[in-house]
Amino acid sequence: MSMAMSMSFEQVQRLEICTENSIATSVFPLVEELLNEDSEYQKALEWVDTKDAMENFRSVVDFLFCKVAGQTWRNLCMQFYAGKGNQLRRLVSIQKITRWEEELILALYHARDLMDNGAPKPTWREIVALVAA
Repeated sequence: MSMAMSMSFEQVQRLEICTENSIATSVFPLVEELLNEDSEYQKALEWVDTKDAMENFRSVVDFLFCKVAGQTWRNLCMQFYAGKGNQLRRLVSIQKITRWEEELILALYHARDLMDNGAPKPTWREIVALVAA
């Protein structure tokens, strides 16, 4: 008597929370900590936007930063990826980074709260408006 076993493996590519070669490397440690400690925040990001959209970025933190900070910063991020720009910590003051970190955390909280409460899927513009309120 022989038993045949069939196994299949699915390769899952997971975007790093933050990497050495990302524009936001280590400038938002509280955001990184929140994303590392609770995967529900990553799920909330994927709920608001597609995983495909995230794949245009080197890290989850870069993705979140560019969505919250806006097109100008997204353009600078893409320039950095192309080897034509600087990391964020070389572009702005520590005060600006601290304020952005607070906004990124609020964006994560709002996205998760909306997801957890069964709200209609928001746009990033709506998330940013909640952060600004």
